[in-house]
Amino acid sequence: MAVVQVENFDNWRWFISELLEDIGFGRWTFMSDKQKGLLEALNELAPECEHRFCVRHLYQNFARKHPGVELKGMLRAAASTSNKNEFSMRIKRIEAADRKTSPYYETAAEWLNKIPPAHWARSHFLISSFSDVIVNNMTESFNIYILEARDMPIISMFEWIRTKLMSRIQMKRTGIKNYIQTPNGQNVVDLAKKECSCGSNQRTSDADFRICSPILQKEAYLRTYSYMIHAVPGEDDYCNTEYEPLGPPEVKKRAGRPKKKRKKWNR
Repeated sequence: MAVVQVENFDNWRWFISELLEDIGFGRWTFMSDKQKGLLEALNELAPECEHRFCVRHLYQNFARKHPGVELKGMLRAAASTSNKNEFSMRIKRIEAADRKTSPYYETAAEWLNKIPPAHWARSHFLISSFSDVIVNNMTESFNIYILEARDMPIISMFEWIRTKLMSRIQMKRTGIKNYIQTPNGQNVVDLAKKECSCGSNQRTSDADFRICSPILQKEAYLRTYSYMIHAVPGEDDYCNTEYEPLGPPEVKKRAGRPKKKRKKWNR
């Protein structure tokens, strides 16, 4: 874990470098909110990796010019389908729902077409990534999970997060041991190619365990949580050093009221 003062290119570049050094320079899939500096860092350090944009955050920008419940539902439907033909059909519906009213007006479909669907539409994700995720709810959930610790001094914050993760890893490891994978739905399955006509089986862990990749099976999940964070001495057993005690970080006050709660986007 590390703490930085601001999200910028230098810090993102350092973080991505350290991350890739640990996990290896493979064909990873990154998902982001297009944070400042992150796009440039990923393009430089991991140009071969798939990079997705969280659809929930994408919609926040989309809604500034094209608000409304109807368009929101259409955007979500276009992003969620696993079939490219259906994706094209849903984009046409967006075109029909928001027609051009003047030469200077950018329609909802024109706005979306500026962003390659490989970044946000499930139907265009790489099959090799074995992931159908279109929103970063996992990250947002973790942010809420550690919310209590974020106002603590740095050492106390790290200790709080470390002990929480110790318990969580053990809980996930125990839970998956009792999990049973079962087939889901009726579709045409090509056993040789390990593909399904629904289009989602190649991208999701809900696939029939007999045809999906080994990385989506129970054994791989168990390997993910096979490691543990070991206990360390408590605060009473900390060693004294010749260094000055760590002070609180410098906080730059941002404009507006700070947000504690985050909105959820239903998959």
